[in-house]
Amino acid sequence: MDEVKPVGETAKEVAGKSIGRFGLFYITLIVLIGVGSSYFLSDSAITAVMTMIGGALVALNSDLAFHWCYSSVIAAPQSSQ
Repeated sequence: MDEVKPVGETAKEVAGKSIGRFGLFYITLIVLIGVGSSYFLSDSAITAVMTMIGGALVALNSDLAFHWCYSSVIAAPQSSQ
């Protein structure tokens, strides 16, 4: 059987570019959702929501940092001397 090759970009590449381009917007949006939800929820529910938001922000920040480091250090074109 022939090997099937993906056409275009993989999902990981598309997600990485989206995080790199809109990461700050995503972080701001998640924080605003957390602050807005605290107005409507009880104290015990706020704890659960803030815990989930904190986990999402940590994951997003680590992905954003990885893509920033990758694009600025690893993928940067090497100058020939």
